[in-house]
Amino acid sequence: MTYNRNENIDIIRGFAVVLMVLGHSVAAENLNDIDSKCCKVVFEYIYTFHMPLFFIIAGFCYKRCVNYFEYVNKRVKRILVPYVVFSVVSIILRNIFSVFTLSKSNIGEDVISILFYGADIWFLYVMFEVSIFFPLIERIVEKNKLKCYVGLILILIIGFVLRNRGIFLVNNMTYYMLFFLLGYVLKARIEQMLEEKSNVNKKLQIIIALILYTLIGCSVCFEWENANLFFMHIIRVFLATIGCFASFLLLKNIELFKIKSILKNIGTYSLPIYIFNGYFISISRNIIINCGLKDLIMLFVLCNFFFGLIINYLFCILINKIKFVRVILGMTRT
Repeated sequence: MTYNRNENIDIIRGFAVVLMVLGHSVAAENLNDIDSKCCKVVFEYIYTFHMPLFFIIAGFCYKRCVNYFEYVNKRVKRILVPYVVFSVVSIILRNIFSVFTLSKSNIGEDVISILFYGADIWFLYVMFEVSIFFPLIERIVEKNKLKCYVGLILILIIGFVLRNRGIFLVNNMTYYMLFFLLGYVLKARIEQMLEEKSNVNKKLQIIIALILYTLIGCSVCFEWENANLFFMHIIRVFLATIGCFASFLLLKNIELFKIKSILKNIGTYSLPIYIFNGYFISISRNIIINCGLKDLIMLFVLCNFFFGLIINYLFCILINKIKFVRVILGMTRT
């Protein structure tokens, strides 16, 4: 059976993947713990909205659940299988081949992390949780606008109340559920926005997107230490939402070289790129350290990004030809 992909969504997903790899490339642990204020700002900027963007996309792509058990079975194959398989692979690599990971760890602690805290690929852990609970929310709201908006407000409040509940990543699950529901609620509007062909407001929309990105940048540089916790929670959600909106606006209108085609191809392999990017960045990190270049921070960033995205992407294309690998990666659709 052939699965018809939405090219616009693949472009946005590809953009989110690029942001994800860049965020990992500038993370302190991937720079040999070099203290760089610039890299820290870039990291915080990207993490303001790139993960919510993935969940808005997932909510947009969600299809009405008719048979819950069949739906969960598909989610298990698509998300849980790669999560379990590659979490176990990470334990093996971490304790045998350190070049593939950042550090060795206790196997018992790793198992606990996999079961209760999402381990290294926590995104899949949270996405699975959100996916299996969302049909229950869908039945409650039933496309009723008022119920949807009330649901968004309730999830916003619940996310704040449970913000410190780390076990089963309940804190992340409630936070990202908000964006999943947002993508579901705004599906028709997002489709309309992406498919609109008019060029009248193209430049204006790009300017609006850039202004919104600038607003996020200003917020990252602002000192929020003394702000009210609930206010900060609302600000966090607000910034993530406008970051996602800016991304939709920018990617819809930008016509730079073949960037849309490139992002679409990357978006097609978003799941395996996410799974393998940690391995490739760890290889990059070890190469630089072993070459005695560990103080060159820009080399770290560029090399991490090159390995985490370019080499990773080519690797994913290669292994996609192997049916067994596609199965354990949850890539059963073609």
